[in-house]
Formats: sequence, structure tokens, C-alpha cells
Amino acid sequence: MNVSIFSRRLLIVATVILLPFLGFLVSHRYPVWRPEAMAAVALLLLSAALLAWAGRGRVFYAVVLLCGCVISAEPLRRTLSPVAGFSRPAVLVGLALLAGGLALALRERFFTLVVAFAGGMFVAHCVLALGRPPLPAVRAASPPRQPLDHVLFLVLDEHCGPAGLPQDIPACRRAAGAVERTFLRHGFRLFPNAFSNYASTVSSVPSLLNGRLLARRGEFSNNELPDFFGVTHLEARPFFESHRKRGYRILVFQDRRISFARTSAPSEVIEYSTELGSFSEAPLPWTEKFAVLVGAYQASDELRASWKGFFPGFRFGARALAPLAVPLDWPAWLASRLEHAPERTLVFAHLLASHAPYLQRRNGEIRRIGQWRNDQKYEPADREAYRDRYARYAEQIEYVQSRLDELFSRLARSGALDRMTVVVAGDHGPRLRLRRPDQYGGSADPERYDYRASPPLEDLLARFSALLAIRKPGLAPGSDGRKASLLQILSEILHGRKAASETSLVFLFERDGRPRGVPIVELWRERP
Repeated sequence: MNVSIFSRRLLIVATVILLPFLGFLVSHRYPVWRPEAMAAVALLLLSAALLAWAGRGRVFYAVVLLCGCVISAEPLRRTLSPVAGFSRPAVLVGLALLAGGLALALRERFFTLVVAFAGGMFVAHCVLALGRPPLPAVRAASPPRQPLDHVLFLVLDEHCGPAGLPQDIPACRRAAGAVERTFLRHGFRLFPNAFSNYASTVSSVPSLLNGRLLARRGEFSNNELPDFFGVTHLEARPFFESHRKRGYRILVFQDRRISFARTSAPSEVIEYSTELGSFSEAPLPWTEKFAVLVGAYQASDELRASWKGFFPGFRFGARALAPLAVPLDWPAWLASRLEHAPERTLVFAHLLASHAPYLQRRNGEIRRIGQWRNDQKYEPADREAYRDRYARYAEQIEYVQSRLDELFSRLARSGALDRMTVVVAGDHGPRLRLRRPDQYGGSADPERYDYRASPPLEDLLARFSALLAIRKPGLAPGSDGRKASLLQILSEILHGRKAASETSLVFLFERDGRPRGVPIVELWRERP
């Protein structure tokens, strides 16, 4: 084959399959000069070279059309979703017909159009991604003369309470001590025996924000289904409206995949999602980071995944790195926003910590992948794996507590903490369960009721134990040992009302989605 012809074909194919991957790196802030990123780029260039060499004449047209449709169909479907909910096959067929018609009409000029379009989209993608920093700078405004009575409601995903940690595991005892020291040092009232009514974020957090239990599974979360953009929308309107009526400005800090803003219209929404960028800094072998990077790219698009993302011979399962999505400077950023806010502000922040996988040591360093690759498989584990996961989970809790200490120490130094109401809550526990074949079926669904006998207390604590600490002017600090739900305690302390008696139960769901109440307090009564 003529070298110039091959080079031209290689440029065309590489534009179609390489630029989307480079755009993926840019949007996730992953440095392209890292060995794992360069290896991925080299493999895609190899794929492009093989396709350019194999394709001739009409075959080459077909290759370019097929590659372009695989890369473009899902982004196009998501773009059209606000207007019409087209199925994936319909979008793929429509795109293929349109591109095929253009190829017949334009002939050789079609390839120029493909390169120009792909290049233009990549440039636009880079401008949009790089122009949106993970955390926008705090405006350089002078703090008010006197600190304002702000409200900070901080939800830490999968952070259980101290009493929910198994005391026969040394790392868990150490983590429980770290939780108690952090909050008691800063004048909070800590509720070590608090529990959530539900075992998932999409059930627990909206229940708290709406101030009542769910009538059915998925009631406040669009049936728990993400939209076309992969975002799960949770109902938060009653909570935000109650503060808006009292003159608060509403700031929401959230992961881009879990939104509290669609129906509640807060004053400002800041989203984060930089997990791969943080992961690039991990002191791990480049081969392990290559597997995570390529797996994440392949899984970012279902159609692309079926083609392995054009990585020949490589197929990796995507591994969520939820704790690394949270920006490293979140304590300083939150403190600055509260210290410099010119008016009374409610900051609602949902942080994916101490969420699985348990990859952070107590100093924040990232573990080797082999230790945490299966952490988000919620099937019950044998005793050795159970204890090992809990020990790593406990270390991750210690790291989160050190970040909370940074936040509260800074707010205390500025005097802002004394006037604020601060609520720090988990949404549920880590849902780590010991395999008990004689007692339950062991469903991987953490909200499923599948017990054959009375539920083991350890299982219930793993699902429902939730951190709760409150600091409020006039509220005496200390440790409150009552066994009560988040909804019960928050109703009493924040709103001065008694919650319904059903809120003392925890709820798992039957196969048909009906909630089934479990009297956790009665099962817990024998434990001091």
C-alpha cells in the first residue's frame, strides 16, 4: 500500500477512535503523559493502523462509518434525550443512515468532514472541561464583621456510627475512638447508636430531607433510575424550601451522578467528579492504573463497551473510585465559602466518603488494587474477607475524620463555628455482611429482605448504623447513647417535634418493592 495513502487513512481512523479517548482523559483530568495513558494511546493507534491497513475502497468507507457510529451514537442519544427518548438501536440506525447518505453525496470530501467534525468536537470538549475547575475559587470578599448563623448539613456516604463498628476488630475500635475524639473536641453532641431507616442513599437521604418515611421503594428518586446522562435525581424540595423561607441562600455541593437540585432550584450548585484525576497521582504500578483507566473508558458508554473501546484484546471491568471523586481541598473550600458568605447560607454537601471501595489508608494513601477490587460486591463474605474489609473501611473512616478535623478547626479559628448549626450524618452503613447460609439467602441487593430467620444484629448494624453529630447554639455537647433513627433525632433537635413511632424501625424491601419494617431497637436492647 502506498505510504501516503496509508498515512491519510490512518489519520482519518485515528481521528475517529483516538480523539474521544483523549477527550475522556481531559474531562477526567487525567495527564496524557502518564505511562498508562500513553500505553492506552499507543494501543488505540495500533487499532487505527490495523483498520487503516485492512480497509480499501468501499470497505474503508464502511470502517470509518462503523467506527464513527459506535463512538457517536450514545453521546447523540443523550443529547437528544431532553427532546425525545430515542432507543439506542434507533439512534444508531438513524446515525448510520445519515452518515451513509453524506458519504455517498460527498465522496472523498466526506473524510475531510469527519476529521473536521471530530477535531472540532474535541476542541470544544477541552474548552468546556478545562474551563470548569473542580472547585471554583471563593470570591475575595471580606468576611462579615460578625459571623452569621449559617447551616452546614454534611452527608458522608456509607459512614456508620461508632457503635456500628465491630468491636472485636482492632482497626474498628481505633476508628470508633477517632470519631468520638473529633466530634467531642469540637463541641458536638454525638449519637453513637444512631441508625438510618434505609440501607441506600436514594432511600435514606431523601427520607431525611422530606421529613418522613417512604411509602414505596424509589418514591423520592424517580424509582432509583438514573437519567440518560447517568444522573440519579433525589427529591430535596421540602428541606431547601424550609430554609429559603427563613432567608437562607442555598448552596448544594454534590457529585454529578447524584443530584439534589432538579426540583429544588438551589441558589448555587457545585458539582465534583474528578476521581480518575486523583487516581493518576496514586503510587501504584502503571499497569494497575492502565487497567482502571481503560476499564473506566470502556464502561463510560454501553455501545463503546461492546467494542472494548477499540482496545484490541483488552476488556476490564470498570471500578468505581468513589472516595477519590471528592476534591482533596474540600475542607478548606467549604470553610472559605462559609467564612466569606455575605448572607445567611445553608450549605448542603453530599460527599462520597467513606464510600466503598476502601482504598485509602488512614493517611490518605491509596492501596494496591488487589486489596479493594471486590469491595463493592455486596454479597456476604466469609469471615476472613469480612474482617479484612472492615479493617480497611475503618482506616478510611480515620482518614475522613482527619479531614473533618481540618474543617472544624478552621471554622473554629475564624469564629464561624460558634454561630453555626452543623449536622454531620451518614446515610447508612457499609453493608458488609458475614455469610450465614442457614439464616438468609444472601442477596447482593443491600436493601432486599431475604432473611429466613430473625435478622442478625451485626447485619442490621452494617446496613443501618449511621454517623450523626450535631453542633447547634444552645445544644450541650457530649455523647448521647440513645438508640434512635436519624429521622427521630433530627426531628426533635432541629424542628422541635416528635417523629412518628414507625421511624424507630428500619426497612428492607420485599421482591415487589413493599417495605418491611424490622424492630432493630428490640434486637439491640441486649447490647449495652
